[in-house]
Amino acid sequence: MRELTPDECRVFEDVRSFWGPQVSIRDVFFEESQGAMISPPAPDGHTYVFIGLTNLVLFREQGVFDENEIRRSIMGPLAEGVSDSDLQAVWSRGVGGSRADA
Repeated sequence: MRELTPDECRVFEDVRSFWGPQVSIRDVFFEESQGAMISPPAPDGHTYVFIGLTNLVLFREQGVFDENEIRRSIMGPLAEGVSDSDLQAVWSRGVGGSRADA
């Protein structure tokens, strides 16, 4: 098992800031074909999304995803039906209700 790259760490921190402090580096796993992955537990203990940290880094670097698409990928099903204009407000709240780092 390898360590996360600095860019993967930044995406991990975005995941943790949205899904909550219960998300741990121990939740990260590695898939040979996908790189670093995480399935962050929500505050209710359920898992709603699998996130490819490595892929999101690549998509950002290649210009495939803008910041809104990165956030939607991190939010998983919670982003469904959220307009771009409302995305920042939803992101700011996170799943725990309120975030100070938005």
